[in-house]
Amino acid sequence: MCGHESIHWQARRLFEPHEDWPRAAAVLANLACLAWNQGEAAKARAAFERCLELYRELNQPVEIADCLQILGEVIIRQGGLERARDLLLECLAIRDRLGDQSGTVSAAEVLAGISFKSGDVTHAVHLAAAASAIRARTGTPIPVGRAHVYDATIAEYRSAMSDADFEAAWAFGDALPPGSPARFGRDRRIIALPAWDSTRL
Repeated sequence: MCGHESIHWQARRLFEPHEDWPRAAAVLANLACLAWNQGEAAKARAAFERCLELYRELNQPVEIADCLQILGEVIIRQGGLERARDLLLECLAIRDRLGDQSGTVSAAEVLAGISFKSGDVTHAVHLAAAASAIRARTGTPIPVGRAHVYDATIAEYRSAMSDADFEAAWAFGDALPPGSPARFGRDRRIIALPAWDSTRL
């Protein structure tokens, strides 16, 4: 890292003369992750925001979805739940349209965490169960080293409800049809997908 020079300007200085924006975006994302791992949350968020702008300009939906989720997780740590929710809903919409089942599971579980932190435990369980159903249907495993975190999260959801309410909420989420997590938004209502031009994929 280059002293007080912003991450954005580091990437721009390296790649702008060559107009190599795809590589600039990739390097910027890596630098943003490094800043986040070093505890520089504000710098990481600014870099991810710029990275998202670049990927939108480049019309790269896979990278847009990845960046939306990572940026959402950064903002969750900063307490911006509503902004993070919007990012994750857009991420889910894109992953659903791409047919990215593994990504849909991951984003739905992050969105469940947002609902839980917002006090909507039932919605959190709905989303967690829907994600679990996709895992079972597609054979998508819980990432290595994350099983204990997953188990602790589900236990936390369960402890916030009666057993009967938890089982009912889980059964509801488990029964949602494929693709539902991308449309299952806030306040337990089915919502329209965020605008996205599928002809550009």
